Amino acid sequence: MAIMVNNIQNLDQETLEYFGLKSTGVFASPKTRKVLDTLESAVLGNKMIYLNAASGYGKTTLVRQLKDRLSLKVKFIHVRNLSDRKILMSGILEAIITDLSNARPRMSIEARSRQTVRILGNNVVSNNTPVCLLIDNTPDRLAGDTINALKLLREEDFGGHTPLLSTIVTVWPEFYDRIHKRKDLVQRGFWLNLNEQNGWFTFEERVKYLEDVFMGAITANTRKRIAAMFLTPEDMNFYVANMMKKAKSAGFKIIDEHVVEPSLKEIYHHLKESYSDKISLAIIGKQADVTKGTVSLVLSDEPDTPSTAKVKKALYELMDILSGNQEKSTEESKKQQKLAS
Repeated sequence: MAIMVNNIQNLDQETLEYFGLKSTGVFASPKTRKVLDTLESAVLGNKMIYLNAASGYGKTTLVRQLKDRLSLKVKFIHVRNLSDRKILMSGILEAIITDLSNARPRMSIEARSRQTVRILGNNVVSNNTPVCLLIDNTPDRLAGDTINALKLLREEDFGGHTPLLSTIVTVWPEFYDRIHKRKDLVQRGFWLNLNEQNGWFTFEERVKYLEDVFMGAITANTRKRIAAMFLTPEDMNFYVANMMKKAKSAGFKIIDEHVVEPSLKEIYHHLKESYSDKISLAIIGKQADVTKGTVSLVLSDEPDTPSTAKVKKALYELMDILSGNQEKSTEESKKQQKLAS
């Protein structure tokens, strides 16, 4: 399974062609295949799935690929609420009724609930067609009461068959923080957490992504530098597109260290965004063997002093440590030493 990147908002075709690319490439990831296999099994097992990841980590792309994979097996119902209002159970029931039948939704919530169970039962039990409900959400749009009502709907029985549908709710980490005290909701859900700690879009995958998508437009060392600063495809796409425009205006034909030479303040900002709990002025100072105040001064003005060189070295060392690149570099160094001996 691969991810086709065909719409980078701030990258125009002319700039792309300047770097010798007709289009962006395709990123193929073994981890993506494994996650899709897990999602498919959960959907066919009628589970209540929470696809949990921060913005930009590929939740929407994964769901789109899952729908393509299961389009002949499963009936997907996408709850679309384009307003800023909360997603309510009445709207979810209406979406199910509308997508699975020609019937008009009943007025009262009780009558609409019975109507939904009957329509679901006819599709799932009588027609042997699994149903999956997709709900895109932000933490403040889906209340715990709605999740609880959805759980009750799933537990309804039709002809001895239950549950009647699977669900995929795409959520942000804040959502789990909100409902983690509701054990009945958390424990009965199938949580798929997409983050680096769980092996999703690791440093190595980010480097591979840049190689597959932007191909020869970025040098190998620069791919590692960018992958160390950013955690998500969305952030890397935005940054690379801006660097392409910068390089083009300066007459460069490739994105290398001369183009991607952010200020120390920019590096600190990117690391703070990606690793908020693991980077600070104090941590940088300890790594550089200087005071926190010195780090602050260096980041503000980058004076031509020995302290600036120390802080710069420390920032790049921390970047490698946080991204996991240092460990890999050490392993490669040991291999080279063995070969040399």
